[in-house]
Amino acid sequence: MSIEKFLKTPEGALKVREKLDNMSAEDKAKPSYEKLSTMTNKALIDFGLRSKRKRKPFSKEKKQECLEELQQLIPNRFNLDNPKPLVIGVSEELFDRLDGKMSRLRIRNALSWFCNNKEYYIAILKDKKRYDLEGNYHSDISEKNLEQAKEKFIKIFGIKKYKKVIK
Repeated sequence: MSIEKFLKTPEGALKVREKLDNMSAEDKAKPSYEKLSTMTNKALIDFGLRSKRKRKPFSKEKKQECLEELQQLIPNRFNLDNPKPLVIGVSEELFDRLDGKMSRLRIRNALSWFCNNKEYYIAILKDKKRYDLEGNYHSDISEKNLEQAKEKFIKIFGIKKYKKVIK
């Protein structure tokens, strides 16, 4: 019997949720777990057995912890002392490369912390190039992306710091 058939009844959805909750941490890191967990939660909400609640955002400390984990798995690429702008769509490549080693959610949070770091913005504004996961040049950053980075940098860090960086 497929999982979808189980999720069509309240009892089945509860059984699937119970099994998911009892899985090992290693199994929970797999992308298939996230997909199945999401499907099960939606079914439980539809049956009125679970409230629709928003996930708490990760704290700064938790995002930093995710980045440290990513740095251990790919040591030379996520250096905050000398960051290089990432190629667009790098998350999909990371999902494939780290399948089973790190969850998609933790990868997204690590990338969020890395890409919203002051040094990363400075690298975008000064270098104007994107690099792949091996650190090889991939492409130039578009004018639109440069403008967005400039606006976001000013919004977060202020115009004075921006003027200092550009000099």
